[in-house]
Amino acid sequence: MKISRRAFIKTSSAVAVASAFSRVAQANASITPDDYKALVVVFLNGGNDAFNTVLPAPGTAEWKAYRKVRGTVALGRKEIFNSQCKGIYPSSSGSVLSLDDLYLNKHLVALKPYFKKGDASIILNSGPLIQPTDRNNYDYVAKPKQLHSHNSQRKYWYHGMDVVNKNGWIGRILDNFDLEGSSARALSPSFGIPSINALRGDRYNPIAYKASTKSSEVGVKQNQLEGYKGADRLKESYEEHLNKRKRHYSNLYSRTVSESMRDSEFNNARLKELTGDYSDPDDLEYDDSDMIANFESVIALMKANRENAKGDLGYERQVFFINMGGFDTHGNMKERHPELLTTLAEGLDYFLKKLEDENLMKNVVTTTMSDFGRRLSPNDNGTDHGWGGHQLVFTHRDNFMYPNTAVGVWPEVGKKGRNVTDTQRVIPTVCSDQVNATVSRWLGCNEEQLNTVFPELKNFDDVMIEGSEFTFDELVVPRPEVAYTDDGGETMTEPHPLYWDFLKS
Repeated sequence: MKISRRAFIKTSSAVAVASAFSRVAQANASITPDDYKALVVVFLNGGNDAFNTVLPAPGTAEWKAYRKVRGTVALGRKEIFNSQCKGIYPSSSGSVLSLDDLYLNKHLVALKPYFKKGDASIILNSGPLIQPTDRNNYDYVAKPKQLHSHNSQRKYWYHGMDVVNKNGWIGRILDNFDLEGSSARALSPSFGIPSINALRGDRYNPIAYKASTKSSEVGVKQNQLEGYKGADRLKESYEEHLNKRKRHYSNLYSRTVSESMRDSEFNNARLKELTGDYSDPDDLEYDDSDMIANFESVIALMKANRENAKGDLGYERQVFFINMGGFDTHGNMKERHPELLTTLAEGLDYFLKKLEDENLMKNVVTTTMSDFGRRLSPNDNGTDHGWGGHQLVFTHRDNFMYPNTAVGVWPEVGKKGRNVTDTQRVIPTVCSDQVNATVSRWLGCNEEQLNTVFPELKNFDDVMIEGSEFTFDELVVPRPEVAYTDDGGETMTEPHPLYWDFLKS
């Protein structure tokens, strides 16, 4: 279904790889914003075990099903805490829903204050989908290719369901914006830390970089070359391509690499200066935390952008895509997963506090994404690749359409649950493009632009549980009234049309 025109959505760092900063001539940018908004994506590389991150309330039927199917990796009541975010729970018939608390892994406890204030929410069971899918139609509906493969599923999160497009969905969204003075700026409005796949577009070339910690260095490190026979030649080649600026290479590859390295080094110095100027000297104790270093550089670039430091920035929109690795927990999950969640929570807590300090919470949406969730049944002490998973979202509570209420429906799992395959992989109930379209609408895109970037949206309607007549029970989560002006100029109201829209404009 098309997104209704009346749908109301409360709408550095060391450069690690060569990055191009030239602007390509843009076609048809039509949005000229006059406010500041930023999107921050934290991509949990490897496939986060979402079902040991967000959990059903103890004592519910869903909790019993969770404990049974998770076996050796199941968490107990003392290993979770109440998020105070309500979730919609289905019945086996799909006709009656109930509302109950959702719980979080105790290693995310640093995020508890944001959930308590309503500055955080949960997107339940999202993932790549071509059309609504469940156990009943699984064998004959179109499904994403190479399910459960890291590279294939990341492509859907990076590019949207339109994976044949060489550009990322965020890059294609930014292509619609005519950002003030962008043609004269030296730096980009989008930054990948370090991946830029989702950010590639035709108008703004993203910058890929790796945030610096106190102990990090730029360039070729001697300890990385120990034992390598060609170490001396590699270092010599690196220095030659970087420093011999007047040398003209006859070989196109060498010439391109040399130019890219020089551009990268030049802009590395610029980014390092910018992030250094706007970093908080009181944060020195965090200097060896990679995640906090990433968020520190994001905050610094936001502050530099606000003041248009050295004329390099000054954009009305910024996007940051942070990669955090290590989530492919095939083994040793009970030890490794808590460490990862602790690192994630500490980084997000640091970042959100800084946003509050800078009075930017209303201007920034931060969301997690991941390749996929994990398979529900364990493989002894770990979990294999799955499909659907839960995501966390953070912004000021005034931006949420349903404060303190999760988006979507808790999946029906169990042995023959409608949202699980025979191999205990959870089938998403919210398409990843629905999530991406919501944040894109918040950034300022209109219906036509969203349907161009996310053509598969037309396959999804407002049925919360596919196959049932149920759409949205106002006794469970009342839909807010949406005001709009009809063709005669009269102001009208109607219920919010799409349950999966979770942000206001």
